Amino acid sequence: MKIKKYRPNFFCGFEDVYYDVNSKEELLTSELCKNCIDNGYEICFSRDKEDYGFIMAVREEQNEEGAEWWVLAIIYNKQDVATLSEWLPDWNLKCEEYKNKSNK
Repeated sequence: MKIKKYRPNFFCGFEDVYYDVNSKEELLTSELCKNCIDNGYEICFSRDKEDYGFIMAVREEQNEEGAEWWVLAIIYNKQDVATLSEWLPDWNLKCEEYKNKSNK
């Protein structure tokens, strides 16, 4: 699958960056994810709809939400959404876990 790195619309003058990955291991060792993992983030997936989702980086933080997170990529392909949902933990569940830990 081909994954396009997320870049906010207000960032201009930059080239789009793409990553070709064929497995969970390739995704997690790609430059898209490696820096985040090296800085204590877990790579998760947030499925918004059947054909729309987000690759997310999340880590536990001492704040009201219990977590800090970043969008790494937006996925618009139904098959890729299904595959990434199998490969990666659910972002919403991970955030809820961190929030519950911070409220204790």
